[in-house]
Amino acid sequence: MGTETLSNPDSTAFVPPSFWMRVAAFNLDVIILNVLSQLLGIVHLPMVWFGVMSLAYYTGFFCRNHGQTPGKQAAGVQVIRMDGSPIGYGHAFLRWMGYLPWITLLFMQTFTAILVCFVLALMGFLIVFIDGRRRSLPDYIANTRVIQAQAVAGMKRTIIFVVGVGLPALAFGALLMAFLIPLAQKAVR
Repeated sequence: MGTETLSNPDSTAFVPPSFWMRVAAFNLDVIILNVLSQLLGIVHLPMVWFGVMSLAYYTGFFCRNHGQTPGKQAAGVQVIRMDGSPIGYGHAFLRWMGYLPWITLLFMQTFTAILVCFVLALMGFLIVFIDGRRRSLPDYIANTRVIQAQAVAGMKRTIIFVVGVGLPALAFGALLMAFLIPLAQKAVR
């Protein structure tokens, strides 16, 4: 895409990615952040350090890599401003603010807290189904949009979906079952 501003931001050059490609890109970044936090030992520190690391990750990659974090790059998606120009640190920071419900979700301890945080975070991303440009809460906060910058097909697409959608769905299902099974056992007794 480059660093130029396109004259018509509504042109067909700005094709939004599918919802699931966005989910896959987001989850790939979450997996990378979790691996980094394990390697750096941030898991054992207060949540604020994970927030600082995720802020540095998102703003650094968005600004240095033409609007693409490693997850977005793997999925072939790119974040740009509404006028087609690249995002800067201010826009990257505002987008990160839109991810705060998801970041908070990683540190919730009770099923109720996880459920409330998950519903709030999910609402911010379900907007893509009613928005013609498929913009989510972080896009609205930062006045940005996500486009499909590179085509992803074949085996790479399959791997991205398995790792970015399938594995997190399994992990979420396992986590949900870990909370629901004990509740069901208590109810039966």
